Amino acid sequence: MAARHLLIPALAALVAGLALVGAGTAGASAGNCYSREGCTEEARSASSFVAGVGVNTHLGYSQTVYWTRWADVILPRLKELGVSHVRDGTFPAEYPEIIGPTIAARYNELNASGIKGNLLVGHEQPMIGATSLQDRLDWIKIRVPDFTTSIEGSNEFDTWGGSPERVESLRAMQCEIYQRVKSDPVLASRPVIGPSSGNAYSDDVWYREIGDLSDCLDKGNLHAYAGSDPPHRRLSRDLSVAMAWARMSYGDKPLWATETGYWNTTDAEGVSEAAAGTYVPRALMENFRRGLERSQLYELIDLQTGADQVIDNYGLLRTDGTRKPAFTATRNLLSVVRDSTSASGSLGSESSARRPAGTVIRPPTSPRTGRSATYCSSTPRGHTFWRFGRNRRSGIRARRPTRRRLHRPSRFTCTRRPPRSRSSTRVPGRPR
Repeated sequence: MAARHLLIPALAALVAGLALVGAGTAGASAGNCYSREGCTEEARSASSFVAGVGVNTHLGYSQTVYWTRWADVILPRLKELGVSHVRDGTFPAEYPEIIGPTIAARYNELNASGIKGNLLVGHEQPMIGATSLQDRLDWIKIRVPDFTTSIEGSNEFDTWGGSPERVESLRAMQCEIYQRVKSDPVLASRPVIGPSSGNAYSDDVWYREIGDLSDCLDKGNLHAYAGSDPPHRRLSRDLSVAMAWARMSYGDKPLWATETGYWNTTDAEGVSEAAAGTYVPRALMENFRRGLERSQLYELIDLQTGADQVIDNYGLLRTDGTRKPAFTATRNLLSVVRDSTSASGSLGSESSARRPAGTVIRPPTSPRTGRSATYCSSTPRGHTFWRFGRNRRSGIRARRPTRRRLHRPSRFTCTRRPPRSRSSTRVPGRPR
Protein backbone atom coordinates (compact mmCIF):
# COMPACT_ATOMS: atom_id res chain seq x y z
CA MET A 1 0.00 0.00 0.00
CA ALA A 2 1.26 3.49 -0.77
CA ALA A 3 2.45 5.96 1.88
CA ARG A 4 -0.20 7.92 3.77
CA HIS A 5 -1.71 8.95 7.19
CA LEU A 6 -4.51 10.61 9.38
CA LEU A 7 -5.32 12.41 12.83
CA ILE A 8 -7.51 12.50 16.09
CA PRO A 9 -6.91 15.03 18.91
CA ALA A 10 -7.88 14.72 22.49
CA LEU A 11 -10.35 17.38 21.43
CA ALA A 12 -11.55 15.34 18.48
CA ALA A 13 -15.10 15.38 19.77
CA LEU A 14 -15.23 18.83 18.16
CA VAL A 15 -15.61 17.04 14.84
CA ALA A 16 -18.72 15.01 15.61
CA GLY A 17 -21.22 17.70 14.73
CA LEU A 18 -19.84 17.98 11.23
CA ALA A 19 -20.53 14.33 10.48
CA LEU A 20 -24.19 14.75 11.25
CA VAL A 21 -24.63 17.22 8.45
CA GLY A 22 -22.26 15.86 5.82
CA ALA A 23 -22.45 16.72 2.16
CA GLY A 24 -25.50 16.00 0.09
CA THR A 25 -23.39 15.49 -3.03
CA ALA A 26 -19.71 14.89 -3.53
CA GLY A 27 -17.90 18.04 -2.66
CA ALA A 28 -21.05 20.11 -2.20
CA SER A 29 -20.25 23.47 -0.63
CA ALA A 30 -16.94 21.96 0.44
CA GLY A 31 -14.96 25.17 0.31
CA ASN A 32 -17.57 27.47 1.79
CA CYS A 33 -17.94 25.35 4.90
CA TYR A 34 -14.61 26.66 6.14
CA SER A 35 -15.58 30.30 5.73
CA ARG A 36 -16.75 32.57 8.54
CA GLU A 37 -20.11 32.83 6.82
CA GLY A 38 -20.70 29.12 7.16
CA CYS A 39 -22.93 27.21 4.78
CA THR A 40 -26.04 25.10 4.59
CA GLU A 41 -25.80 21.52 3.37
CA GLU A 42 -28.33 18.81 2.78
CA ALA A 43 -28.77 16.66 5.89
CA ARG A 44 -27.56 13.07 5.98
CA SER A 45 -28.32 10.75 8.86
CA ALA A 46 -25.71 9.81 11.40
CA SER A 47 -26.47 6.17 10.72
CA SER A 48 -25.19 6.56 7.15
CA PHE A 49 -21.88 7.81 8.55
CA VAL A 50 -21.56 4.85 10.92
CA ALA A 51 -22.53 2.39 8.18
CA GLY A 52 -19.82 3.82 5.94
CA VAL A 53 -16.87 3.23 8.28
CA GLY A 54 -14.83 0.06 7.85
CA VAL A 55 -11.31 -1.19 8.40
CA ASN A 56 -8.78 -3.14 6.34
CA THR A 57 -7.66 -6.52 7.66
CA HIS A 58 -5.30 -9.24 6.45
CA LEU A 59 -6.81 -12.33 8.02
CA GLY A 60 -4.97 -14.58 5.58
CA TYR A 61 -1.51 -13.42 6.70
CA SER A 62 -0.73 -16.70 8.42
CA GLN A 63 2.61 -15.60 9.87
CA THR A 64 1.18 -12.55 11.64
CA VAL A 65 -0.99 -11.67 14.61
CA TYR A 66 -4.03 -11.66 12.31
CA TRP A 67 -3.77 -15.42 12.19
CA THR A 68 -2.23 -16.35 15.52
CA ARG A 69 -4.40 -14.19 17.79
CA TRP A 70 -7.77 -14.29 16.11
CA ALA A 71 -9.75 -15.41 19.16
CA ASP A 72 -8.23 -13.21 21.87
CA VAL A 73 -7.34 -10.03 19.91
CA ILE A 74 -8.65 -9.68 16.35
CA LEU A 75 -12.28 -10.78 16.75
CA PRO A 76 -12.95 -9.03 20.08
CA ARG A 77 -11.27 -5.80 18.94
CA LEU A 78 -13.27 -5.72 15.70
CA LYS A 79 -16.47 -6.08 17.71
CA GLU A 80 -15.33 -3.38 20.12
CA LEU A 81 -14.35 -0.96 17.36
CA GLY A 82 -17.90 -0.88 16.01
CA VAL A 83 -17.14 -0.78 12.27
CA SER A 84 -19.76 -2.03 9.86
CA HIS A 85 -17.43 -3.95 7.58
CA VAL A 86 -13.89 -5.09 6.83
CA ARG A 87 -11.95 -5.05 3.57
CA ASP A 88 -9.96 -8.20 2.87
CA GLY A 89 -9.29 -10.86 0.25
CA THR A 90 -10.60 -14.19 -1.07
CA PHE A 91 -8.98 -17.56 -0.37
CA PRO A 92 -10.07 -20.36 -2.70
CA ALA A 93 -8.79 -23.93 -2.60
CA GLU A 94 -5.54 -23.26 -4.44
CA TYR A 95 -4.20 -21.40 -1.43
CA PRO A 96 -2.54 -23.46 1.31
CA GLU A 97 -5.27 -25.88 2.29
CA ILE A 98 -5.89 -24.67 5.84
CA ILE A 99 -6.23 -20.98 4.99
CA GLY A 100 -9.35 -20.98 2.81
CA PRO A 101 -11.65 -22.93 5.16
CA THR A 102 -10.29 -21.15 8.23
CA ILE A 103 -10.79 -17.67 6.78
CA ALA A 104 -14.27 -18.59 5.58
CA ALA A 105 -15.17 -19.69 9.11
CA ARG A 106 -13.77 -16.44 10.52
CA TYR A 107 -15.63 -14.31 7.99
CA ASN A 108 -18.83 -16.07 9.01
CA GLU A 109 -18.06 -15.37 12.67
CA LEU A 110 -17.83 -11.70 11.78
CA ASN A 111 -21.08 -11.92 9.88
CA ALA A 112 -22.79 -13.39 12.94
CA SER A 113 -21.57 -10.32 14.86
CA GLY A 114 -23.04 -7.93 12.28
CA ILE A 115 -19.74 -7.14 10.53
CA LYS A 116 -19.81 -7.56 6.75
CA GLY A 117 -17.10 -7.76 4.09
CA ASN A 118 -15.85 -5.89 1.03
CA LEU A 119 -13.76 -8.57 -0.71
CA LEU A 120 -11.07 -8.09 -3.35
CA VAL A 121 -11.17 -10.39 -6.37
CA GLY A 122 -8.98 -8.52 -8.92
CA HIS A 123 -5.39 -9.18 -9.96
CA GLU A 124 -3.51 -11.00 -7.25
CA GLN A 125 -0.09 -10.18 -5.91
CA PRO A 126 2.24 -12.80 -7.43
CA MET A 127 3.59 -13.90 -4.03
CA ILE A 128 1.19 -16.80 -3.44
CA GLY A 129 0.32 -18.29 -6.78
CA ALA A 130 -2.48 -17.69 -9.20
CA THR A 131 -6.13 -18.58 -8.85
CA SER A 132 -8.69 -17.73 -11.47
CA LEU A 133 -11.26 -14.98 -11.14
CA GLN A 134 -14.02 -17.59 -11.26
CA ASP A 135 -12.33 -19.49 -8.41
CA ARG A 136 -12.45 -16.38 -6.27
CA LEU A 137 -16.08 -15.57 -7.10
CA ASP A 138 -17.13 -19.19 -6.50
CA TRP A 139 -15.41 -19.08 -3.10
CA ILE A 140 -17.51 -16.04 -2.16
CA LYS A 141 -20.70 -17.60 -3.49
CA ILE A 142 -20.24 -20.94 -1.76
CA ARG A 143 -18.36 -20.07 1.42
CA VAL A 144 -19.30 -16.52 2.47
CA PRO A 145 -22.31 -15.24 0.51
CA ASP A 146 -24.03 -13.57 3.48
CA PHE A 147 -20.83 -11.96 4.75
CA THR A 148 -19.97 -10.37 1.39
CA THR A 149 -21.77 -7.12 0.65
CA SER A 150 -19.47 -5.72 -2.06
CA ILE A 151 -16.85 -7.01 -4.50
CA GLU A 152 -13.77 -5.00 -5.42
CA GLY A 153 -11.45 -5.04 -8.42
CA SER A 154 -7.65 -4.84 -8.46
CA ASN A 155 -5.76 -3.18 -5.63
CA GLU A 156 -3.16 -0.50 -6.51
CA PHE A 157 -2.32 -2.16 -9.79
CA ASP A 158 -0.25 0.85 -10.83
CA THR A 159 2.37 -0.11 -8.22
CA TRP A 160 3.15 -3.21 -10.29
CA GLY A 161 4.19 -1.14 -13.29
CA GLY A 162 2.48 1.04 -15.87
CA SER A 163 3.04 -0.50 -19.28
CA PRO A 164 0.24 -0.29 -21.87
CA GLU A 165 -0.19 -4.07 -21.56
CA ARG A 166 -0.81 -3.79 -17.84
CA VAL A 167 -3.32 -0.98 -18.30
CA GLU A 168 -5.24 -3.04 -20.82
CA SER A 169 -5.06 -6.05 -18.48
CA LEU A 170 -6.58 -3.92 -15.71
CA ARG A 171 -9.42 -2.74 -17.93
CA ALA A 172 -10.15 -6.28 -19.09
CA MET A 173 -10.11 -7.65 -15.54
CA GLN A 174 -12.48 -4.97 -14.20
CA CYS A 175 -15.02 -5.48 -16.97
CA GLU A 176 -14.82 -9.26 -16.59
CA ILE A 177 -15.46 -8.94 -12.83
CA TYR A 178 -18.49 -6.77 -13.47
CA GLN A 179 -19.92 -9.04 -16.16
CA ARG A 180 -19.47 -12.21 -14.08
CA VAL A 181 -20.93 -10.69 -10.90
CA LYS A 182 -23.94 -9.13 -12.58
CA SER A 183 -24.75 -12.31 -14.53
CA ASP A 184 -24.69 -14.49 -11.41
CA PRO A 185 -28.05 -14.54 -9.58
CA VAL A 186 -26.36 -15.09 -6.20
CA LEU A 187 -23.90 -12.20 -6.56
CA ALA A 188 -25.73 -9.76 -8.81
CA SER A 189 -27.05 -7.54 -6.00
CA ARG A 190 -23.54 -6.78 -4.69
CA PRO A 191 -22.03 -3.51 -5.86
CA VAL A 192 -18.81 -3.85 -7.84
CA ILE A 193 -16.06 -1.47 -6.77
CA GLY A 194 -13.55 -0.16 -9.29
CA PRO A 195 -9.77 -0.62 -9.17
CA SER A 196 -7.68 1.61 -6.90
CA SER A 197 -4.53 3.64 -7.54
CA GLY A 198 -1.51 3.42 -5.27
CA ASN A 199 -0.19 6.81 -6.41
CA ALA A 200 2.89 5.23 -7.93
CA TYR A 201 2.44 7.59 -10.86
CA SER A 202 0.71 10.92 -11.15
CA ASP A 203 -2.95 10.00 -10.72
CA ASP A 204 -4.08 12.20 -13.59
CA VAL A 205 -1.80 10.18 -15.88
CA TRP A 206 -2.98 6.87 -14.42
CA TYR A 207 -6.70 7.62 -14.72
CA ARG A 208 -6.24 9.06 -18.20
CA GLU A 209 -4.47 5.89 -19.33
CA ILE A 210 -7.15 3.65 -17.82
CA GLY A 211 -9.89 5.65 -19.49
CA ASP A 212 -13.62 5.38 -18.87
CA LEU A 213 -14.56 2.31 -16.80
CA SER A 214 -17.92 3.59 -15.61
CA ASP A 215 -19.80 0.82 -17.45
CA CYS A 216 -17.79 -1.79 -15.54
CA LEU A 217 -18.34 -0.68 -11.94
CA ASP A 218 -20.93 0.59 -9.48
CA LYS A 219 -18.61 2.60 -7.22
CA GLY A 220 -15.37 4.49 -7.81
CA ASN A 221 -12.35 3.83 -5.61
CA LEU A 222 -9.90 6.24 -3.96
CA HIS A 223 -7.01 5.67 -1.56
CA ALA A 224 -7.23 8.88 0.44
CA TYR A 225 -4.16 9.59 2.57
CA ALA A 226 -2.94 12.89 3.99
CA GLY A 227 0.70 12.10 4.70
CA SER A 228 1.66 13.78 7.96
CA ASP A 229 -0.77 16.69 7.58
CA PRO A 230 -4.06 17.13 9.42
CA PRO A 231 -7.10 16.15 7.37
CA HIS A 232 -8.50 19.67 6.96
CA ARG A 233 -5.28 20.74 5.25
CA ARG A 234 -3.90 18.14 2.88
CA LEU A 235 -6.69 15.58 2.76
CA SER A 236 -9.37 18.13 1.91
CA ARG A 237 -7.19 19.65 -0.80
CA ASP A 238 -6.07 16.32 -2.24
CA LEU A 239 -9.61 14.96 -2.26
CA SER A 240 -10.69 17.81 -4.52
CA VAL A 241 -7.96 16.93 -7.01
CA ALA A 242 -8.35 13.15 -6.71
CA MET A 243 -12.11 13.28 -7.12
CA ALA A 244 -11.77 15.38 -10.25
CA TRP A 245 -9.19 13.03 -11.74
CA ALA A 246 -11.15 9.94 -10.75
CA ARG A 247 -14.12 11.12 -12.78
CA MET A 248 -12.07 10.32 -15.89
CA SER A 249 -12.40 6.62 -15.05
CA TYR A 250 -15.43 6.39 -12.76
CA GLY A 251 -17.76 8.90 -14.38
CA ASP A 252 -20.46 10.13 -12.00
CA LYS A 253 -20.56 6.91 -9.95
CA PRO A 254 -20.42 7.30 -6.13
CA LEU A 255 -16.94 7.15 -4.63
CA TRP A 256 -15.52 5.02 -1.81
CA ALA A 257 -12.23 5.45 0.01
CA THR A 258 -11.21 1.82 0.38
CA GLU A 259 -8.04 2.91 2.17
CA THR A 260 -7.40 5.90 4.38
CA GLY A 261 -5.20 6.30 7.44
CA TYR A 262 -1.91 7.32 9.04
CA TRP A 263 1.22 5.42 9.97
CA ASN A 264 3.20 5.77 13.17
CA THR A 265 6.89 6.10 12.37
CA THR A 266 9.53 8.77 12.83
CA ASP A 267 10.04 9.48 9.12
CA ALA A 268 8.90 12.75 7.55
CA GLU A 269 5.51 11.41 6.49
CA GLY A 270 4.72 9.51 9.70
CA VAL A 271 2.87 10.83 12.74
CA SER A 272 2.91 9.97 16.43
CA GLU A 273 0.28 7.70 17.90
CA ALA A 274 -1.19 10.68 19.74
CA ALA A 275 -1.46 12.71 16.52
CA ALA A 276 -3.09 9.80 14.70
CA GLY A 277 -5.53 9.61 17.57
CA THR A 278 -6.60 13.13 16.66
CA TYR A 279 -6.49 12.91 12.88
CA VAL A 280 -8.23 9.60 12.16
CA PRO A 281 -11.77 10.58 13.27
CA ARG A 282 -11.39 13.94 11.57
CA ALA A 283 -10.36 12.21 8.35
CA LEU A 284 -13.44 10.00 8.50
CA MET A 285 -15.54 13.14 8.96
CA GLU A 286 -13.80 14.94 6.11
CA ASN A 287 -14.42 12.04 3.74
CA PHE A 288 -18.07 11.95 4.77
CA ARG A 289 -18.42 15.71 4.38
CA ARG A 290 -17.02 15.48 0.86
CA GLY A 291 -19.56 12.84 -0.14
CA LEU A 292 -17.50 9.64 -0.03
CA GLU A 293 -19.95 6.85 0.77
CA ARG A 294 -17.44 4.66 2.60
CA SER A 295 -14.12 5.12 4.35
CA GLN A 296 -12.11 2.00 5.18
CA LEU A 297 -9.25 2.64 7.58
CA TYR A 298 -5.88 1.06 6.86
CA GLU A 299 -5.51 -1.05 8.96
CA LEU A 300 -6.69 -2.83 12.12
CA ILE A 301 -3.36 -3.87 13.69
CA ASP A 302 0.35 -3.26 13.16
CA LEU A 303 2.14 -6.12 11.44
CA GLN A 304 5.22 -5.24 13.50
CA THR A 305 5.05 -2.22 15.79
CA GLY A 306 8.24 -0.16 15.68
CA ALA A 307 9.61 -1.79 12.53
CA ASP A 308 11.43 0.38 9.99
CA GLN A 309 8.96 -0.53 7.25
CA VAL A 310 6.12 1.97 6.97
CA ILE A 311 3.67 -0.75 5.91
CA ASP A 312 4.10 -2.48 9.29
CA ASN A 313 2.88 0.50 11.35
CA TYR A 314 -0.53 1.54 10.00
CA GLY A 315 -2.52 -0.22 12.69
CA LEU A 316 -5.16 1.11 15.06
CA LEU A 317 -3.75 -1.52 17.43
CA ARG A 318 -0.16 -2.36 18.33
CA THR A 319 1.10 -5.83 17.45
CA ASP A 320 0.54 -7.01 21.02
CA GLY A 321 -3.15 -6.10 20.72
CA THR A 322 -3.08 -2.99 22.90
CA ARG A 323 -5.12 -0.03 21.70
CA LYS A 324 -3.55 3.03 20.16
CA PRO A 325 -5.27 6.41 20.68
CA ALA A 326 -6.65 6.15 17.12
CA PHE A 327 -8.52 2.96 17.99
CA THR A 328 -10.07 4.46 21.10
CA ALA A 329 -11.08 7.69 19.39
CA THR A 330 -12.60 5.89 16.39
CA ARG A 331 -14.50 3.52 18.67
CA ASN A 332 -15.85 6.43 20.70
CA LEU A 333 -16.74 8.43 17.61
CA LEU A 334 -18.81 5.60 16.18
CA SER A 335 -20.51 5.08 19.53
CA VAL A 336 -21.34 8.78 19.98
CA VAL A 337 -22.86 9.40 16.55
CA ARG A 338 -24.94 6.27 16.18
CA ASP A 339 -28.42 7.30 15.11
CA SER A 340 -30.51 4.85 17.08
CA THR A 341 -30.41 6.53 20.49
CA SER A 342 -29.18 9.63 22.23
CA ALA A 343 -25.51 9.38 23.10
CA SER A 344 -23.01 11.39 25.01
CA GLY A 345 -19.30 11.22 25.61
CA SER A 346 -15.91 12.19 24.35
CA LEU A 347 -13.60 10.97 21.64
CA GLY A 348 -10.68 11.32 24.03
CA SER A 349 -8.14 8.54 23.86
CA GLU A 350 -6.90 6.64 26.87
CA SER A 351 -3.75 8.73 26.88
CA SER A 352 -5.61 12.04 26.88
CA ALA A 353 -5.27 14.19 29.97
CA ARG A 354 -8.23 16.39 28.98
CA ARG A 355 -11.38 15.03 27.44
CA PRO A 356 -13.95 17.48 26.07
CA ALA A 357 -17.53 16.65 26.96
CA GLY A 358 -20.43 16.94 24.59
CA THR A 359 -23.75 15.44 23.70
CA VAL A 360 -25.46 14.69 20.44
CA ILE A 361 -29.21 14.56 20.89
CA ARG A 362 -31.10 12.45 18.39
CA PRO A 363 -32.83 14.88 16.03
CA PRO A 364 -36.59 15.35 16.40
CA THR A 365 -38.65 13.02 14.25
CA SER A 366 -41.38 13.82 11.79
CA PRO A 367 -44.79 12.75 13.11
CA ARG A 368 -45.74 11.80 9.57
CA THR A 369 -42.71 9.74 8.53
CA GLY A 370 -41.03 8.95 11.84
CA ARG A 371 -37.69 10.02 10.33
CA SER A 372 -35.17 12.29 11.94
CA ALA A 373 -35.87 15.84 10.84
CA THR A 374 -33.02 18.02 12.05
CA TYR A 375 -29.24 17.87 12.09
CA CYS A 376 -26.88 20.55 13.32
CA SER A 377 -23.18 21.25 13.22
CA SER A 378 -20.68 23.98 13.67
CA THR A 379 -19.39 25.20 10.32
CA PRO A 380 -16.48 27.59 10.80
CA ARG A 381 -12.81 26.90 10.42
CA GLY A 382 -12.15 24.40 13.17
CA HIS A 383 -14.95 22.03 14.03
CA THR A 384 -16.56 22.29 17.45
CA PHE A 385 -18.59 19.68 19.27
CA TRP A 386 -21.79 21.42 20.36
CA ARG A 387 -24.71 20.44 22.54
CA PHE A 388 -28.04 20.69 20.77
CA GLY A 389 -31.55 20.96 22.20
CA ARG A 390 -34.98 22.03 20.99
CA ASN A 391 -37.11 25.07 21.61
CA ARG A 392 -40.69 25.67 20.62
CA ARG A 393 -40.07 28.30 18.01
CA SER A 394 -37.26 26.99 15.80
CA GLY A 395 -37.03 23.43 17.09
CA ILE A 396 -33.30 24.01 17.59
CA ARG A 397 -31.20 25.56 20.30
CA ALA A 398 -27.45 25.86 20.45
CA ARG A 399 -25.49 25.87 23.67
CA ARG A 400 -21.88 26.63 24.33
CA PRO A 401 -19.46 23.71 24.37
CA THR A 402 -19.09 22.33 27.86
CA ARG A 403 -15.31 22.72 27.82
CA ARG A 404 -12.52 24.55 26.07
CA ARG A 405 -12.39 24.19 22.28
CA LEU A 406 -9.69 24.76 19.69
CA HIS A 407 -11.47 27.39 17.60
CA ARG A 408 -14.30 29.79 18.28
CA PRO A 409 -17.06 29.43 15.71
CA SER A 410 -18.84 32.53 14.55
CA ARG A 411 -21.98 30.60 13.68
CA PHE A 412 -23.26 27.14 13.01
CA THR A 413 -25.79 25.74 10.59
CA CYS A 414 -28.85 23.64 11.27
CA THR A 415 -30.59 21.95 8.39
CA ARG A 416 -34.20 21.31 9.25
CA ARG A 417 -36.61 19.11 7.34
CA PRO A 418 -40.20 19.60 8.47
CA PRO A 419 -42.65 16.87 7.44
CA ARG A 420 -43.94 18.79 4.39
CA SER A 421 -41.01 21.04 3.60
CA ARG A 422 -37.41 20.65 2.52
CA SER A 423 -36.45 24.19 3.49
CA SER A 424 -33.37 24.85 5.56
CA THR A 425 -33.31 27.00 8.67
CA ARG A 426 -30.11 28.77 9.51
CA VAL A 427 -29.61 29.80 13.10
CA PRO A 428 -26.76 32.08 14.17
CA GLY A 429 -24.61 30.75 16.97
CA ARG A 430 -23.08 32.71 19.80
CA PRO A 431 -19.30 32.91 19.63
CA ARG A 432 -17.54 32.81 22.91
